[in-house]
Amino acid sequence: MPPRRRSAVAGRLRVAAGARVVSALGASFFQWVQGADFYIDLHREAVDLALATTATPAPTWIDVGCGPGLVARLAADRGALATGIDRDPAMIRAARRHPGAARFASGTADALAAGSADIVSAASLLYGASDPRSMIATLWAAVAPGGALLIVETTSLMTVDRARARAQEVGPRRRQALMLWARARGGTAFDPTALDFIPSELRTTSPLLHGLVEAIIAAKPRAAEPNACDPRARRDRRSGDEAGERRGVQGIGTPRVGGISFGGRQRSSEQPSTSSDRSSTPLQGDDGRVP
Repeated sequence: MPPRRRSAVAGRLRVAAGARVVSALGASFFQWVQGADFYIDLHREAVDLALATTATPAPTWIDVGCGPGLVARLAADRGALATGIDRDPAMIRAARRHPGAARFASGTADALAAGSADIVSAASLLYGASDPRSMIATLWAAVAPGGALLIVETTSLMTVDRARARAQEVGPRRRQALMLWARARGGTAFDPTALDFIPSELRTTSPLLHGLVEAIIAAKPRAAEPNACDPRARRDRRSGDEAGERRGVQGIGTPRVGGISFGGRQRSSEQPSTSSDRSSTPLQGDDGRVP
């Protein structure tokens, strides 16, 4: 190999290795934040709010941008058939190290078929999105009829001063993470007008953590059931199933992402990693997301 080409290859390898280190450090830091008492409590409350919108005993749940997996684990603890997806493999490795029934796979919202799950959630994902409206539309499409979309984001009240005033009112474990979160956000918040395409009567907003965070839940109306005796309905349903299979979907609620069929068993040969594991700056991931 010519010296110039060898040098270029070596440079690319160094960049790739550096990116992996940054990703692993980000996953470790994000996992530390997710272990804070206040962070667990507010997301558990959000999960309970979302579950209250469905009468399904064990709803399917997909958490997009799951990070180290807190929301998916909380949903699984409440009986949901929960899966978390994240585009960062380091996050998935960190999530799989935790015990529990939740499953995890590398993937993005774009990989989800329409009506993928009863509940689709995104926590601290939209704040850093370049096009939050488009992202929400993708998430909304993945919600099955009769299901719900859960969004958890900070509000304009998430400032250093307000966080400091509330710090002594939250659980003691890692409460300093609240100050770091407030410094990262600085009172800037997700723009709720990105949700305007969803009718307001379908949306509810609930304050969390004394209003520093909010849970937005949009409930999708249940579609009218087609007449089972109508041959056109049977034909349309069969055509939809065949199209779904071509996209890697086995019926509603079972998209395959990273080798996992959400409605079945894990099919990937990849095993959970035991290596220690998002961000080039504190509290910010490689996708622009902060906890």
